[in-house]
Amino acid sequence: MQDHTHALISSPLSWVFFLPNILVAQALPITGSISALCLLLALAVKLSRRVDDDVTAFRIATAFLIIGATLYYLPQVFAIEATSQSYLAGIGNIFTSSAHPTVALIIMWISLAGVALIAAWIFIRSWRAANRSMARRIEKIEAEKKISTEQLPAAS
Repeated sequence: MQDHTHALISSPLSWVFFLPNILVAQALPITGSISALCLLLALAVKLSRRVDDDVTAFRIATAFLIIGATLYYLPQVFAIEATSQSYLAGIGNIFTSSAHPTVALIIMWISLAGVALIAAWIFIRSWRAANRSMARRIEKIEAEKKISTEQLPAAS
């Protein structure tokens, strides 16, 4: 069984980057919504492929996690946390959502569109898998009914 708990816990916590009023009002990493999108992409890869057995799937999921973590961590450290240092204040304003609200909102809406596409893909994939599973069960039940009706003795 694959371990998805870290992605399942982190995904709801990253939704703060998709709240426009908080994104504009608070000093958050400007690329936080892209990092949340990368986390969802990694989760989608883990849910759709066997990352424990497939090296390519493992590399793809890991790449999404590294990209997402980098897009969150670097602006967090160099923009938000480093603003207390006067010589780093200029760098801090570049990557802070409250300093560039228009850019932050554009990035957020583009990332939110990506989230919607991935969520729709996951939903459709799950729907198809459920339909296939249900079709197999129905075929099995119908085959059992057919066998049981054939084995009944004929009425005289």
